[in-house]
Amino acid sequence: MKLKIFKQIAFALVAVVAGMGIGVAIMWGGRGASAAVESHSHPLVYNMGEAATCDHAGHYGYYECEECHKFYEDKEGRNEIAEADLIIPQLKHELVLVEGKNATCGETGVQKHYECKFCHKKFWDKGGKREITNNEEIIAKSAHATIEHVDAKEATCTQEGWYEHYECIFCHEMFHDKAGKNPYPTAFIGYKHNAHWVNEVEATCEHEGVKGHYYCDDCHKCFEDEACQHEIEDVTVEKMPHDLRNCQDEVLPDCEHNGHPAYGECIHCHKYYYLNDNSKEYDPSNLESKYKAQGHDWVSSFTPECRINPYRLKSDEGKAEFNKVNYFDICSKCGEKAGLTSITGYAVLNNDTFTKNNVTVTYSYKNVENFGEVVDYETFTIDQTKLNNNNATIQIIAPDNYTASSICKCQDEVVTLEKVDGYIGQTVLKMEIHFNELHDTLVWEFDWDGDGVAEQIIHVVAA
Repeated sequence: MKLKIFKQIAFALVAVVAGMGIGVAIMWGGRGASAAVESHSHPLVYNMGEAATCDHAGHYGYYECEECHKFYEDKEGRNEIAEADLIIPQLKHELVLVEGKNATCGETGVQKHYECKFCHKKFWDKGGKREITNNEEIIAKSAHATIEHVDAKEATCTQEGWYEHYECIFCHEMFHDKAGKNPYPTAFIGYKHNAHWVNEVEATCEHEGVKGHYYCDDCHKCFEDEACQHEIEDVTVEKMPHDLRNCQDEVLPDCEHNGHPAYGECIHCHKYYYLNDNSKEYDPSNLESKYKAQGHDWVSSFTPECRINPYRLKSDEGKAEFNKVNYFDICSKCGEKAGLTSITGYAVLNNDTFTKNNVTVTYSYKNVENFGEVVDYETFTIDQTKLNNNNATIQIIAPDNYTASSICKCQDEVVTLEKVDGYIGQTVLKMEIHFNELHDTLVWEFDWDGDGVAEQIIHVVAA
């Protein structure tokens, strides 16, 4: 009873799998309990199971003795099986209706029938009893109803052509004769291009190249093959990139000299191109404005070199030390000086004056009564026409006792002066001058020791 139930379950499983069109290796699942027996002494060979289909029966997997050809469930050969018990019955066909279709002169027809969707066998009946063989369901093409004569037409690259022939008006099959007995499949010519071969042109860094192709002189299309069946949309080959050598870094311009961008020279075409875009040509004779010399921005400047002892005693009636004023233009961009003019002289006594090139230097001093010392006054009178937007720069050499405690005032307001390079051992201060009107006077007061003792006053006058 157990064996019978097992076989029924195994058969059902195989039937389901086979119905899905899937082949499965099935092994015999065992039989009812039996008494232990000795193993088979001959060598056994395993045969894999095969699922049943609608086309043939299947069988379970089993072991077979190579000498006595008996069948066993297990590889030890203890449980023998009858050959009939290995068989899995053939499955039924799953039939699908195929509707009938009438034949035409251009296409065969088919009679109504049924077809198994797994093994594709065909049957006249739904039950699959009457199998169809030798394509009996096929209905032959019907005779051509109307065949007409067609004159020859020359083919061009834009219009199809054909030879003289006869043609069925329904299926458009072509024939040599009106009766339609001799088919004429080569009557149709199709398109015919007037094409010639164009050689390949290699691309360079300056010029695009061209792929080798056939070119039709009538429709102006390009093709890969001589028969002009395979059209080429674009035969252009892109330019090669420039190979730049002797590359130069970017140089910015100064007041007098042009600069240039970063560029290199192509070793093929020997032209110059930008390093950041080697498709853009660089022409040294047509510089961008940002690389052209900008020119100097001249600003008038006055530099006094005053070697006067600010602590000269009242009783000292000797000549003052050498005084000098440099008048020149200085570029606000690069610092270059031009048009240097020097005015020199000796301020002999209080208010002694010497003049040259419209620049007046007046040396004066006064007694500081509470300390019994002399304070030097230096007056620079500057020609207004020499100024740049009423601006000028004056440099003065400070005395040795100039320290961080020194105080400078301009028009009674404390200001900070910029130190500039001077001779060894000198402290040179730069004063920026701005006049509002003609004849303005700017008064600079210096307290060199920070205690109000060692003072010096400079008058700067717009003439």
